[in-house]
Amino acid sequence: MQFRARQPTSPSVNVISLIDVVLMLLIFFMLSTTFVAQPGITVNLPKAESQASTGSQDIIVAVTAGGDLYVNEQRVTLETLAEHLRRLLAEKPASVVIVKADETIRHGLVVTIMDVAKQRGAQRLAIATRPRDTAP
Repeated sequence: MQFRARQPTSPSVNVISLIDVVLMLLIFFMLSTTFVAQPGITVNLPKAESQASTGSQDIIVAVTAGGDLYVNEQRVTLETLAEHLRRLLAEKPASVVIVKADETIRHGLVVTIMDVAKQRGAQRLAIATRPRDTAP
């Protein structure tokens, strides 16, 4: 009985399957990061020690450094702000009107926005801030 010596087989890695998996992961991460994007309104909020969380019924009035006004991410003017706030407060009377003003905006504009909100029926007003760095 004579046995034939086997020729050793060299191990190989199927690279095509590896490439498919890597491309699928790349596509997944590219698509999932687009949903994490922040709103397009850039506001540099002033710093404060305390900060309150926002709810789903809150009305957010944002003021950019350039003086552009947004109500719930919809651009408005100072003249149409009262009408927008009146309509939103009629739909949700218990809403908190949160003013997110850039820290470079003059104080008078923030007071004007808060006054308009109060005249249109806002019972609760707040000013948004960002947390102060606690590191020394």
